[in-house]
Amino acid sequence: MFIYHRRSNVQYLHLLSTMVYNMTNNTHDDISHYDETYSSLIFFTIVYVLVLISGLVGNLIVLYVILKNKDLKHFTNYFFANLSIADVFVLVFCIPTALHDIWAEDQWYLGKFFCLTNQYIESCATSISSLTITAISFERFIAICQPFKVCC
Repeated sequence: MFIYHRRSNVQYLHLLSTMVYNMTNNTHDDISHYDETYSSLIFFTIVYVLVLISGLVGNLIVLYVILKNKDLKHFTNYFFANLSIADVFVLVFCIPTALHDIWAEDQWYLGKFFCLTNQYIESCATSISSLTITAISFERFIAICQPFKVCC
């Protein structure tokens, strides 16, 4: 429970306004560039690599199972295969770029063509992933709300 006193509120507001003023008036040069330590870079690299490996393995297993099992060759499962392919593209193009960004310190060493191509593929893959989830949701809505109007 807070006890409010007029004087403590004024002191608190002054302290808060000073902190906000200092935060908004700092430039990039005033903030130490070495706040990210080497150990935090290693930690984030390990996390990104684990996400990349687990995502690739999981999505490739989904694709393998859908393509090899004849019982799973159904309309809805093709959506899941499409989602897996889009996720593989997101993983392959977004994670290495994110790793490059945290290690390269605001420099792009991979050339203009790869920069433009990579941005295009990232945008397309994330859009395809979102639209596939939307299509799956719509297909499930139709199957649940109007089950007898859906033709096989």
